Amino acid sequence: MSDFYEVYLPREDTYLVESILKNRDLKGKKVLEVGCGSGYLSIFCAKHKAIVTAIDINNKAITYSKRQAEKEKVNIDFLQSNMFESLDPKEKFDLIFFNPPYLVSDNLDFLALDGGKEGREIIDKFLKGFDKHLEPNGFVLLLHTDYNDLNKTKEILSKKGFSFKILSQERLFFEELNILEIKRI
Repeated sequence: MSDFYEVYLPREDTYLVESILKNRDLKGKKVLEVGCGSGYLSIFCAKHKAIVTAIDINNKAITYSKRQAEKEKVNIDFLQSNMFESLDPKEKFDLIFFNPPYLVSDNLDFLALDGGKEGREIIDKFLKGFDKHLEPNGFVLLLHTDYNDLNKTKEILSKKGFSFKILSQERLFFEELNILEIKRI
């Protein structure tokens, strides 16, 4: 893995997640953003009175996000973390959301985009551990593209006692973005 890191700034996929968050009552909800990048969505949630924790593997993203949150005068708990590793194992959230790296790659120099050889490495890592941090009545919003094998995601979730529905889709010139809402069955 390269030492070259950049901060993922808001793009179409970010705004698609935001469009779903706009329709949610976030006030007083414990929210976790995995892979916060620029902090744009965490800041949005904090402005809507959520109690926000934001994590990212990239320390430059955490530094950038903290600065943005200070400018916006919102309180967010930022942690550098490889997925859920830095969280208290007992900590639970009402909402967890993730706009994962999903591009197929053997070695991209931009971690925010590199989804591994099948484009699913990071998604699978997330699916392996999210449930340990989700409140019983909580839910997950996960951005998923059409080429990241939605059937495999469905199979993994089903084995864990979860199901999903597609809340939103957006067709871009080279991919279809889906926002999945994941809940316990």
